[in-house]
Amino acid sequence: MSEKMARELNSIRAMIYNIKMKMDAQLRRIDYQIREIKTLNVVIREDIEERISLIEKRIDALENEVDVKFQVIFQAIKALNEKIEKIGKSSVNTDKD
Repeated sequence: MSEKMARELNSIRAMIYNIKMKMDAQLRRIDYQIREIKTLNVVIREDIEERISLIEKRIDALENEVDVKFQVIFQAIKALNEKIEKIGKSSVNTDKD
């Protein structure tokens, strides 16, 4: 093999080595980005789950608040009905006299 061919062969080997090193660096960057994305995915999922939990708790609290208000309204209506019945009975008794 001539010296010129040996230099060309070494030059080609150097280019192949440089390409391989660049590919390895790219693969490491891609792996790092994939790990970052997976980490972000977990963080986002946990954040969403936490927000959903807070929303569910708020809904439960609102439902309880509505239940309490309906009970108050129901008791008020019941008291008004009792007063109406008393007024009706007293007016019937007054009419009889």
